[in-house]
Amino acid sequence: MPETRARPEPVRLSLRSLPVRLIGLMTLALLPLGLISLYQTRSVIDRAEDLARGALIAEARQAVALERRVLIEAVGAARGLGVALLPLLDDPARCSAVLGEFIDQSNQIVFAGFLPPDGVMRCSSHGEEVDFSDFPGFAELMAAPGLSFEVNEQGAVSGQSVMIANVPIYAAGAFAGYVAISIPHAIVNDLLPSQPAERGLEIVVLNRAGEVISASEGLDGARALLPEALDTGVLRSDGSTTFRGRNQAGEVRVFATFTLLEDEVLVIGSWPVGAIGTAPAQGRMAVLFPLLMWAAGVLVAYFGLHRLVIRHVSALRDAMRRFALGERDVAALQLDAPSTEFAQAQRAFNRMVLILSEAEARREQDLQDKEVLLREVHHRVKNNLQMIASIMNMQSRTVTAPETKRVLQGLQRRVQGLAAIHRTLYTTTEMTCVDVAALADEMVSEVAALAGQGARAVTVRRDLTPLQLYPDQAVPLSMVLSEMLTNAFKYVGRPEDAAARIDVTLKAAPDGRVELAVENTRGTPLGEELDNDSTGIGTRLMRAFVMQLDGVEEVEDLPDSYRMVVRFRPAEFVPDAA
Repeated sequence: MPETRARPEPVRLSLRSLPVRLIGLMTLALLPLGLISLYQTRSVIDRAEDLARGALIAEARQAVALERRVLIEAVGAARGLGVALLPLLDDPARCSAVLGEFIDQSNQIVFAGFLPPDGVMRCSSHGEEVDFSDFPGFAELMAAPGLSFEVNEQGAVSGQSVMIANVPIYAAGAFAGYVAISIPHAIVNDLLPSQPAERGLEIVVLNRAGEVISASEGLDGARALLPEALDTGVLRSDGSTTFRGRNQAGEVRVFATFTLLEDEVLVIGSWPVGAIGTAPAQGRMAVLFPLLMWAAGVLVAYFGLHRLVIRHVSALRDAMRRFALGERDVAALQLDAPSTEFAQAQRAFNRMVLILSEAEARREQDLQDKEVLLREVHHRVKNNLQMIASIMNMQSRTVTAPETKRVLQGLQRRVQGLAAIHRTLYTTTEMTCVDVAALADEMVSEVAALAGQGARAVTVRRDLTPLQLYPDQAVPLSMVLSEMLTNAFKYVGRPEDAAARIDVTLKAAPDGRVELAVENTRGTPLGEELDNDSTGIGTRLMRAFVMQLDGVEEVEDLPDSYRMVVRFRPAEFVPDAA
């Protein structure tokens, strides 16, 4: 057997394959190193984020320092005005004059007024009386006196967008009212630099109700800078805090919150996640390093395993599959530079193939010899049976008694039926089974030839479905058919309005059984060979053969036709006991 180099198929990975198991072992081996690296990386990232968040709070506090100073000055001025205005509340004109003089000397405050509990402001820098008792939020403001800041995009007195500081004033320990001071938003926003830091710091200043007092991007874009879920009460109660989240524009940022003034003004500062610095990048490198080591180890081990083991195993598997599929002309297996162990496996495989191929060749030759002998047996049996049938035919020609002639013709017909089966067995390629459709067609022709001159006026219709049966059933089936055909030709008659007819049907029923039916018409007899005189041996033979088939027979005896049906199940081949 010549040698050829094997060309193994590409390896298909599965959970139980060697490469996958090798990757699992390498992963387990490098897992401690990876866990240590991840722990160190997490520590570095946490420290970097803590530093970055501390820096965020520091830069945010520095950015709002000017605004905080202005708010403190405004609250201090309001408290000072409250002390000066208490003696003048009964004289609104003098009270308003004091406030007007204060506004003239201030560059940032555009309005000041005293709001008593009844809501009617009689003392103001504009000198006009205004009723605030029906304004939204007035009742809540008077119900719980305290420092507050509010936003009014259209000031009732100044007519411009202002931030209002409401400072409570007390006389002899009793609440007397509020000193309200208005600072334009334009001035408040100018206190925040448009670019507070190089790292993209953004500032939003809110009051207790969550209204924007000022923002680094202006009031129009302030809402987009706030976190998606904002709860000013929670943020105030937590003091200074930092967290990561998305702003309402969808950008991921690091947020810092703290109170700017007496828990009434809240600052929210934020910058992009990338502003944390290079520590995360260093942390990612710390994670990538063991991953690269793992990947390099897996690649080296995989290609080494594939080179030394997998490709040889695949070549052996491919050669074994081809041999199992019956490819016997394939050259001997030759692995490419195998190790000692695989070289031994290669020699053992080639030796096994050689031994099995020689054994199969001998067995094939034995089978061919047995087939030739079996065909010769069937051929000789067929010849002997035909010789017996010929002798019976010669004898029947010399006999003058009708009854003896019929007996000899019946014997001749049955012997020829047996000969037809043996002829079918040795002329077909498959000697273990018989095509009963071809056998039935031949039986119809032979019985019609033996039926006499009257059979020429009979129309024989065949509906034969090809079916395979073992000889154990084919022989009794052919004998049953012979008797059924003989009976049909014997009693067939010509109806008044049609020709004489015999129908032969062979088919597989839906329930898996084989169905054989012979039907003949009734009417005017066709000749003397159709004499009704009978010994009944044909009926007894049919019943015996039906029992041998383990089947059932049905007869439909009608005035114009006679139909006989035999049904049986095809049997499995059962070899004789040794």
